[in-house]
Amino acid sequence: MSILAFTIIFLAVCGCYASYAKYHSALHPIFLYNALWLIVTIVLQINTMEWYPLENEVYAVLLVGLISFDFGGLLIGYGTINKSSIYVNTYIEEYEDDEIDYRKVGNRLLMIQLVLTLISIPLFLRGLSYVQSYGMSIMRNIIANSVEAGYMTAAERILFLHLGVFPAMQTCSFIQVFLWAKGKIKGWNLIASIIDLVIVVVSTVGRWEVFYFALAMLCAYMLNKHPSDSGMSIGKQKKIRRRIRVIIAIAIIALVGVTIQRHKVVGNIFESILNIVAGYFCCGPALLQVMLKNPVSSGISTWHWGQAIFGGLLGCINYILQIVTFKRVYLNLYDAQAYAAEFYAVGAHQSMNAYPTWYYYFMQDFGYLGVVLITAIIAGISVRIYRKAKREPSINNQLAYFYVLHVILFASVWWELRRSDIVATMLHNLWIMPLIGLKVRGKKNGKV
Repeated sequence: MSILAFTIIFLAVCGCYASYAKYHSALHPIFLYNALWLIVTIVLQINTMEWYPLENEVYAVLLVGLISFDFGGLLIGYGTINKSSIYVNTYIEEYEDDEIDYRKVGNRLLMIQLVLTLISIPLFLRGLSYVQSYGMSIMRNIIANSVEAGYMTAAERILFLHLGVFPAMQTCSFIQVFLWAKGKIKGWNLIASIIDLVIVVVSTVGRWEVFYFALAMLCAYMLNKHPSDSGMSIGKQKKIRRRIRVIIAIAIIALVGVTIQRHKVVGNIFESILNIVAGYFCCGPALLQVMLKNPVSSGISTWHWGQAIFGGLLGCINYILQIVTFKRVYLNLYDAQAYAAEFYAVGAHQSMNAYPTWYYYFMQDFGYLGVVLITAIIAGISVRIYRKAKREPSINNQLAYFYVLHVILFASVWWELRRSDIVATMLHNLWIMPLIGLKVRGKKNGKV
């Protein structure tokens, strides 16, 4: 073990301990980030998958990023707080049944989901026939080249995958999860979200959608531990929390099932699944090492001034302009993912693409300065959003932290917001929330 790897492990342990001792929450961004890189670094040292050893340059990037996140979270996240940074839940929900009729909110949300479901049925039936004919393993390659394979047209990819229907489905599902976790709607409303999830999984043979759904459940579960968080009675809250645990377990089983089908897992299933998870979440530094060895080709040697970081948003704008003008439009002059899309040998028996950690994208835009600056800014924003979700546990604030949560958890994989579908999922809140009448207001009656 190199001295830098040991330093990362030591600082990550200290960060986890200090964060939990101070804030008493496993959801705090600083705790999560330190825990993530603690696990990743330990797995890299065990190295059961025989990845090539990491050089000190890679560990230096990981170490600087870890320190930047911790200091950014403290300085930016708490920089304007007077004296104490201990959370006191002093939030008073101003909305009551006479202000927001949650029955109407739930019904309007179901109507939107029904429309999206009806639009998706033809593609779902087409996808079902393809899965039955080719299986999920081959279907994943068909999806990647769906236009050439004749599965989807370019317009359908924009409408369903990148910008419109499927991202909007996920937005509705996430809103519904937090509404239910707070006891604002009945549990049977979730049937619509489960149906939409099945449609997306069959149509795209995707797994991340199942993971995001389970993560939304887990986030809602942990953010609404107490009656003061959810506004429910203790008995009702315990009942919902039991059901959330069951749904999370079912989602995990479904996720494992899709993974087995996609990868044609044979032999020891448990060991194979662990290796797949380790490959996705812990292989990023190995792929980052490839990028650092080829700085010109990988785009690290030249600053691109935000084109990688805002790639998902620029992609959404590109698709909108394509729909309006009927022409291919590319606002981003640089394709941040082009080099990482190729497969590279990262070990004796493994090749990898697409997942070079989020530091790669920061370095594409601002070089090594991006590792420090962008990481610190993200940490500060994340901490502030978390604090607001704890101080004012409204549905809007908790949902905002959920989006922050899954961006942080994928730090060892890639920069989540480089994907237009993820950004579109967040942007759909801008019209879905007002349309269903979900306008939550809160006030503080104390200091934090």
